[in-house]
Amino acid sequence: MNYSKLNIKKLRRRQHPHITRIRNKIGLLFLRVTLAALLVSCFAVVGIGLGAWRGVVDNAPEIPIHEIRPINYASVIICAHTGEELTRLHAGINRTSVSLDQIPEHVRNAFIAIEDERFYYHNGIDIRGIGRALWVLFGTNASGGQGASTITQQLIKNRLERFDSDLITKLQQQYLAVQFERDIVEAHDGCARSVKDYILEVYLNTINLGRTNHGVQAAALFYYGVDVWDLTIAQAATIAAITQNPTRFPPDTRPEDNWRRARLVLEKMHELGFITDEEFYEAYCISVYDTIVRGESGEIRETVSPFDCFTDALLVQLRGDLVEVFNITEFEADRIIFTQELRIYSTQDTGFQAIVDDVFMDDSMFPGAGFEIDVLYLVTVQNNITGLRREYSPQSTVRNMDEAESFISQMQYELLGSNDTIISERRIFTPQPQAVFVLMDHHNGHVLAVRGLRGDKTESRSFGRATMATRFPGSQLKPLVFASGFDLGLLTLASTIDDVPWVITPAGG
Repeated sequence: MNYSKLNIKKLRRRQHPHITRIRNKIGLLFLRVTLAALLVSCFAVVGIGLGAWRGVVDNAPEIPIHEIRPINYASVIICAHTGEELTRLHAGINRTSVSLDQIPEHVRNAFIAIEDERFYYHNGIDIRGIGRALWVLFGTNASGGQGASTITQQLIKNRLERFDSDLITKLQQQYLAVQFERDIVEAHDGCARSVKDYILEVYLNTINLGRTNHGVQAAALFYYGVDVWDLTIAQAATIAAITQNPTRFPPDTRPEDNWRRARLVLEKMHELGFITDEEFYEAYCISVYDTIVRGESGEIRETVSPFDCFTDALLVQLRGDLVEVFNITEFEADRIIFTQELRIYSTQDTGFQAIVDDVFMDDSMFPGAGFEIDVLYLVTVQNNITGLRREYSPQSTVRNMDEAESFISQMQYELLGSNDTIISERRIFTPQPQAVFVLMDHHNGHVLAVRGLRGDKTESRSFGRATMATRFPGSQLKPLVFASGFDLGLLTLASTIDDVPWVITPAGG
């Protein structure tokens, strides 16, 4: 006999078969209920997922193909005498358009290598890139994730001006990228290569490259003073390095940070076979930051400098002409001037203008007797307890800069309480007596140089006495009148001019 515990259980089941059947039925019922619950849960998850995806798709904005190109381009003032560029005009977005044919292959490859190495092989989203990013995020111990945005997705993001990184925004960008490429393929008769070239051209003219520069041509001119087709491999790598963070990686203000990223660009270009071993080592070892354009004293260039007096007068005249010819408002005229890539030819002679500016900045060229400085101090003060702000604009006339600084210190002492903090301040010093100068070519009436103030010019489109001070010219007009009379043969040295009132009666009374 077998008296083991297992055998005893078997004997008991034979003695009570109905209990066994009940247990089997309960087990089978539980299994069926569990499978049904799992099946319902799966359908529910799929339904919720499809509903969520439909919500993401339905709420995604539409982007017509023709609206993907940027609309703001900088205008340029060109010297009519030499053809050189004098000033770039832009409303915070310095962009100059170039075609893909004008962008050399190594510049294109620098951006492709660091931003989207499979650009020419995906349909708008990079599945391998997404998988890699998810693996880094969930499958490793990496402290941060990796981006998987394609060039097409970045283009969509820039067009929408939505830079959120939440899941819904990412899904919308991916959907729009695929849909956008599909629409462009249809517009290009199914030619995938031409579609990718079109997207890359728009991207390279759109991307933010730091310091108000958008697009590779504007960046090449600003950082290195050359056109994009003249960039070296090393220079192209430093510009491509900016894209990840335009504030952190500009090559002129943050060269160390930029070079860390630029090295990755060069290594990736070499890995993908975009450059040879020799090109890689040459670009890696060159002192590329020595070629960055600097100011006259070696300082970092300002993104926006005050216009000179001539440019101020030119823009006022141009705006007036646009308002008159096209019957538009001054605001609309300014938008055209600063965003529509105009080529504006100027009669300014830079040589003469430099001489005039140097003279007007030299106090020794003006009489010392009666010299004064008008001081205007604009200050905004906030009370640290109540949060209330107050604005003051005291002014005075002093004899020198020491007295000017003393006046400002005195005003701060009088206007600020113990709980006050200066929020903003501005100091305007105007030397007196003032002076203006206009140099013209009497043969054709072209203005060659203008100076509308004495002292530093700290603002663009400010008041210029040479063109805006509407005062009667008096006897200053006589040389122009007499010179014109001699030139036209109406006057000679023997002519007599009677100093008597002269009344002109126009037609009609």
